[in-house]
Amino acid sequence: MSESQQAGGGESTPLWERRDDLLLLERLVDGVRAGAGAGVCVLGPPGIGKSTLLAAASARATEDVALWQASARELEATAPFAVVRDLLGGPVAALADEERRRLAEGPGRWALALVSEQDAGPDAIAPSDPGQMTRSLLVLAEALLAGPTLVVVDDLQWADAPSLGFLLRLLEQTTRRPLGILLAGREVAASGRGAELAALLADPRLPQVRPALLSPEAVARVLGERLGQEVSPEVVAASVEVTDGNPFLVVELARLLARDDRGALEPAAVRELVPRRVVDVVVHRLVALGAAEQALAHGVAVLGGASVRLVADVADLTTAEVERAADRLREAGLLDAGARLRFRHALLSTAVGETIAPGALAALRRRAAQVLVREPEGLHRAAGQLLHVEGIGDGEAVQTLLRAAAAALESGAPREATTLLARALAEPPSAEQRPEVQYRLGLAEMRAGDPACVGDLAAAAETLPQPAERAQAALALAMAYNFAGAYAESVKVLEAALRDLDPTADLALVVEAGLVSAALQLPDQVIRARELVAARAGLRGTTTGERLLLSHRAAIGNASSRPVAEVVTAALQAIGDGAHDLHPEAHEWTLVRLQLAAAGRYADVVESCRRWDPEVDRSGSILGKVAICFVRGFAALWSGELARAESDFGACIALVREHGGGEIAAAIATSALAEALLAQGRNAEAVALVPVEVPVSEASFNGSINLLRARGLVLLALGDAEGALRALADCRERQALIALDNPPWCAWRVPMIAAHWQRGERDQARRLLDEDLAQAEARTDPLQRGIALRWAARLGDAGADDEIATLRASVAALERTEAVLELQVSRIELGAALRRAGQRREASTWLLLGRAEADACGAAALVRQANAELAAAGSRPRRMAVNGQAALTASESRVCRLAARGLSNREIAQQLVVSPKTVEAHLSRGYRKLGVTRRDQLAAALRAGAGD
Repeated sequence: MSESQQAGGGESTPLWERRDDLLLLERLVDGVRAGAGAGVCVLGPPGIGKSTLLAAASARATEDVALWQASARELEATAPFAVVRDLLGGPVAALADEERRRLAEGPGRWALALVSEQDAGPDAIAPSDPGQMTRSLLVLAEALLAGPTLVVVDDLQWADAPSLGFLLRLLEQTTRRPLGILLAGREVAASGRGAELAALLADPRLPQVRPALLSPEAVARVLGERLGQEVSPEVVAASVEVTDGNPFLVVELARLLARDDRGALEPAAVRELVPRRVVDVVVHRLVALGAAEQALAHGVAVLGGASVRLVADVADLTTAEVERAADRLREAGLLDAGARLRFRHALLSTAVGETIAPGALAALRRRAAQVLVREPEGLHRAAGQLLHVEGIGDGEAVQTLLRAAAAALESGAPREATTLLARALAEPPSAEQRPEVQYRLGLAEMRAGDPACVGDLAAAAETLPQPAERAQAALALAMAYNFAGAYAESVKVLEAALRDLDPTADLALVVEAGLVSAALQLPDQVIRARELVAARAGLRGTTTGERLLLSHRAAIGNASSRPVAEVVTAALQAIGDGAHDLHPEAHEWTLVRLQLAAAGRYADVVESCRRWDPEVDRSGSILGKVAICFVRGFAALWSGELARAESDFGACIALVREHGGGEIAAAIATSALAEALLAQGRNAEAVALVPVEVPVSEASFNGSINLLRARGLVLLALGDAEGALRALADCRERQALIALDNPPWCAWRVPMIAAHWQRGERDQARRLLDEDLAQAEARTDPLQRGIALRWAARLGDAGADDEIATLRASVAALERTEAVLELQVSRIELGAALRRAGQRREASTWLLLGRAEADACGAAALVRQANAELAAAGSRPRRMAVNGQAALTASESRVCRLAARGLSNREIAQQLVVSPKTVEAHLSRGYRKLGVTRRDQLAAALRAGAGD
């Protein structure tokens, strides 16, 4: 292709001085045809020739390369997945019926429904969170990517955020399949880029091409070719001066010069013909035309291109008038030749828009919104028009924006909904409607993790007309305060709401439960909170308010010495049959499941999280995601699934860091993650999480309790028993301030016993052990009793027979629980005691059993202890590999297997709910142990290891 050859049809700018840029894009297409993948992004100002380059590259994608194309539209920037729907619409329409049915039955069905604009089915809960919908779209894309494929997206600067997220995920696949991704857009200042666009442009797999302005030599060639005569250097210099060498403007200048009838070309003629800029002169032709032509041009500029019917409606013309005016605008060089009315270039559209007086432009946009909202797919375009005008108190505009915000929320795009609701509030709505709009805005902001939700929810809690409405706003506000750790503010807000409610109504119970929830976190409010719960006798869990209060009854039971069975009963009543369960955004949802896990019902907690996962993904709730990762992480930690616990706690911490707030959740999750790492023998990583020299923050009281316990555990692992005792004593004192006594979710007695034992202080250890055994008996808790009996065996001095009998009792107690890892600790200690008593055969049985289960849990430190005992017993323990597949930890093995299947680091992180950095760390260790250096060597290394 020569440099001056045009690509495709229409009026694309010739490719002068674009040889290097075009060769790069052609190599990308040829590489895709040959089986390689790559991406390129063309960036530059309007008129530089980005679309022409894309068209040239697209034309090179012949029958053996599938072509997916889309262009973003300015008015659809808040329409979730608008670009993706255009991109995949053609390929989905071409699907065979059998393949469509297969996709409709799997995880790609939500994406199929989105792109096809169909229902996903009566039983489908759409994963409307952008991240979850993106995964569904990737499943659909996987099915559509049958061979070499070129994905082309123009006008990237206008793409909606969820579509940009999809493109970023699709870009990851270029490393392992014949997939080319070719994007183009205007330069956007770093400060003006959204997170998704910034991430996409920063990705090293997307090199950027920036076409240069034309040189004077190229300008001379353009003018010479277009005018059919040689142009003097002075005329060229004047032409460069008025066009800056922008290719589109140079071509437009040539058009103007060709129409000028003043004879010989002179620099003065160029400057006289184009006093300001080429586009101004082109648009000036509009003034010489009639009113119909001007109205049509203004309508097309506002709509961004549309059908004759729509433009006629917006411009208040008949279709016949539009068709005649369109012909005259084409003759004037403004509109292109297509049936759809649009300008020949975005520069012309922008320039025409600038000729419309501000008041007239606002009126035209409002008229466009009224017209578009009646179109089947026009809601978001109508809202887009309203985003460009100032408010005038138009109730119809408010309703359009509210509908668009609701649709955005339904599509899992709370940030887009926030933009639309803020605009609705600025319209403004009527005085009567304003509190409701502000309430909706606050809820959307909270879902998006925006701290501004506090101000809007507070205003709604004061101004909504009905007490029940104000109470609902107060509950949402309290939820936001709780997430930020501002419990005292929650108490004030809920006390005020409670005063206005009928005390016999269930909503009063709901607000009272919220008040209890916040008060239990404040030392000076704990007694009052417990009294409120105790005063509510006869709760059966038949209403929402009762279930909320029952969740606190379970928590109070675990915080004292109430029998475990009572805690479980209250927790199960609070959860009910699931039909009327609380949402994970509610603090009590997390609370009751944490108490259920602390009571040893890990499987019930995991199943509950599994049931709620789709709904949380559907709603896009950050609070809900944090809650599920949090409670499931504890269930995994306490049951011995250390890799799962690490994944969940890591995800919880990452979500809080990304979205802010949640200080207590992050502190507790960090503490639990450190415990999981210690159990895996990764002490250095645990120390990094819980630095032993850094003071614990007073900002999160409950979080500090867990951090102090974690600090004690870390110091114990490092052999600093004295430091551990100081941290654990501080933990005990802080618990006492809020009337906690060694709760199972933050037990301090057992690690304190271990610290005294490590220091040889057996009397102090025995005193604490007696307290722990008494509490275990009062709670009738087999888990606490089993652990206490294990310590009784260590601290006893009655002889080997008593030690073995006590450890057998410990094993028997723990076998009644779901605490797999604690059971292995007692089994291995029983084996050790039997070995010391000379009963080597039975000792080996217990040691081998305990080691195998501990190894499955990933508890490397415990496995080493078992191996040492097996060696002392005369057995030949399986040598723990330092290289090869057997050396992989559970986390490393899981990550390596997913990578071997072709998943990218980001996809693995998404699936395992960890950060990409964690995936990189596991892969790095996995490479070293497997003796590989590249991703494509993993599958063979894992197969070889399986055969050893």
